[in-house]
Amino acid sequence: MKQPGKIAFWIFGMVVLAVVILQAGRYSFTQDNSSKNYGPSGTSAFLELIKQSGYKVTVDRSLTPRADKTLIIPAVDYNRKKLGKFISKLPSGSRVVVIDLPLPDFFGQKEPSLVPVPVNSKVTRKPVGKIEPGNLKHTTTDDALLENGNSTPVLVGPDEYESYADATFKNGVQLVELYNGNCATNKYLDASDNADILMGLISMAVRPGEDVTYVDSFATDDVEASLLTKLGRPYEAAWNQVLILLAVIFVTLSVRFGLAPQTRVQQRGGRELVDGLAFMTRRKKSARWALRAVFDRTLAEMERRHRVSREQIIQRPDHYMEAGDAMKLKLIEAATLDDITEQDAVRQANELKRLV
Repeated sequence: MKQPGKIAFWIFGMVVLAVVILQAGRYSFTQDNSSKNYGPSGTSAFLELIKQSGYKVTVDRSLTPRADKTLIIPAVDYNRKKLGKFISKLPSGSRVVVIDLPLPDFFGQKEPSLVPVPVNSKVTRKPVGKIEPGNLKHTTTDDALLENGNSTPVLVGPDEYESYADATFKNGVQLVELYNGNCATNKYLDASDNADILMGLISMAVRPGEDVTYVDSFATDDVEASLLTKLGRPYEAAWNQVLILLAVIFVTLSVRFGLAPQTRVQQRGGRELVDGLAFMTRRKKSARWALRAVFDRTLAEMERRHRVSREQIIQRPDHYMEAGDAMKLKLIEAATLDDITEQDAVRQANELKRLV
């Protein structure tokens, strides 16, 4: 039967593997302009600017955001169809500010064209665009969010005919859309008057001090959500409880609750004893001691074989072995009384083994 500690170890390993698989398959995207991205293409500074401007911000990062009354939605081009369906389901009287975010390769350009205010070291802080309700009817372009809808320019260029942002009122929803939201990214938010212009656009739909929901889920190119995300938040909460339960099982299987801890005594074996003696004799340069031990063991074997005493063997070794071997035994006995090198001790110990 396996020990509880090993079972707990395998359970813990499977839980870690399951968490890694779920996290790896949770989101897959090629573009991330969300407020969680602190890089150049992210919008974390834009979200902080909204909070510092007096708005009571609630961040919604779920794939199925709530249909609140006031919304600020940074959105990438890939999510436009999904965003259009979301806005069409908003209740009448809702106010929405949409910031169209750049394409993924925008930040690889050497000289990006930033609107509404161009980025140029020679340009002063005098804004090129101006925020004002326009009196000209302007039809939205083909890539606008609400196609074929009448809209009013609220941010125009120097010639006052080029619209950078429009205000649209459709199906009871007030929509302010900035067509090129490069200025909302971390890289360009502090350039020229970008921050002031963005806050001016937001104030057209939402007054400072009001509650506003910052929808962050449209700012990433989410390809596929995990199974738990599709099932909903209750199932995600249930999965978290399962993880906690497995962690508790892991702890309880590896701890002896109510019992005194067992102290295991490490027993030394014969190998450690031999190594210790070898180290001692090598350090003290006492190879003759080791040779003497082999010599005594050889005599004990000869006593058992010939059934005579050790003294008889030492006195008459030629009676129990050949003349040449008897002479070697005498020489080895004499060597055990003198200091010899390790090499000589090993050689003579091998000779003793051959004698018996």
